[in-house]
Amino acid sequence: MPGFGQAPFAPTSDPDNRRQWQLAVRKLGIVTQAIHKLKPTDKIEVIGPFGHGWSLENIPQRTIIAISGGLGIVPMRPAILQLAKNKKKELKIFHGSRDVSQILFKEDFEEWKKSIYCRLTLDTACPNWDGEIGFVTSCLEKATLDQKNSVAFVCGPPVMFKNTIAVLEKKGFSPEQIYISLERRMQCGIGKCQHCAIGPYYVCKDGPVFRYDKVEKFINF
Repeated sequence: MPGFGQAPFAPTSDPDNRRQWQLAVRKLGIVTQAIHKLKPTDKIEVIGPFGHGWSLENIPQRTIIAISGGLGIVPMRPAILQLAKNKKKELKIFHGSRDVSQILFKEDFEEWKKSIYCRLTLDTACPNWDGEIGFVTSCLEKATLDQKNSVAFVCGPPVMFKNTIAVLEKKGFSPEQIYISLERRMQCGIGKCQHCAIGPYYVCKDGPVFRYDKVEKFINF
């Protein structure tokens, strides 16, 4: 945004749609507040895409378990949209939100529930909510998962990473079966500012999605 600065965002649209793409921008800081004031036909500068996303082609396992919390559904949505169309893979979705007002893509969840194993939960009870209550890890603990033939995609706040990985490992998942998105650490996007460095890796160039065994010893959630 000229005059305001720049910030990294993850595309949240279907990668198969080559005519347009979508971003979900939370109004929080100087740049995002300026973006929210834009009108149709206003122009911004877009650089990218950078890094590597969810690797769907090179995963031999039959089942992919998509686990997200809060805004973590934003970068997870493109993978879910693709997997929902791919009949060769089984997809299971677990998502947790703080409350009803924080649930993003509600229409998508309603559609996914029709044909996909989908568990949506809230941290605390809310009026007009008759679904599950508790953290997303609670849903994960109660679920029956085919550990030998599954991989997990995980994206959310740091505390969710720590607890989710602990549950997955308790269920028999190895670090090689867990993929995490560390996009929260991204800054410049081109490997110059050093803010996203993790051991020998840059999140913006080598990630933001990493197989957990590659970065396990370099991060502390």
